[in-house]
Amino acid sequence: MNLVQRERHVNTATRSLIKTLYGSGVRNCQVMNVIGNIHGGNDKVGFNVQHARNVLRDERKKKFEISDAQAGLDLLYRLNEESGSKYFIRTEVDEENRLKYLICNAICPIYQSHQSVIFGFALMRDEHASTFEWILRTWLEGVGNKPPLTIITDHDQAMASAIAARWASFVEKYHLQEYK
Repeated sequence: MNLVQRERHVNTATRSLIKTLYGSGVRNCQVMNVIGNIHGGNDKVGFNVQHARNVLRDERKKKFEISDAQAGLDLLYRLNEESGSKYFIRTEVDEENRLKYLICNAICPIYQSHQSVIFGFALMRDEHASTFEWILRTWLEGVGNKPPLTIITDHDQAMASAIAARWASFVEKYHLQEYK
């Protein structure tokens, strides 16, 4: 049996064609059919449908890293400005100036109960204990250093370590306990 390793490189012109076809709403299998017709058959293309998908994935990744993340941040900062600075927004970037963590929260009055509720979210690149520690420390800053009365988790070990490290004194002070 004679096995020939197929070339996996997608040249610049073909990358451009793939992006144009995907941008026009052409499905994966149809993209490969078009490229196969140009090359005289799918067996002569030199890559498969997964490699074509990877071209699109790479483009999405570039756009997210460059424009979508920044556009999202710009929107949050604009909303904060328009609301009279009612949002708490903090970010941290890595050594390449890429977004590592984002946390945002706001205290919103609930008129029926006359109580304030904190709405917020955090985006993080990984789930390491140090990441959760940053999120918890920063979130605490955003709520005026008032510890939470309740924390509900999915029992992630890194999160549990961060909570224990961050709020050990609060757990002791308020006689809080873990429920399983």
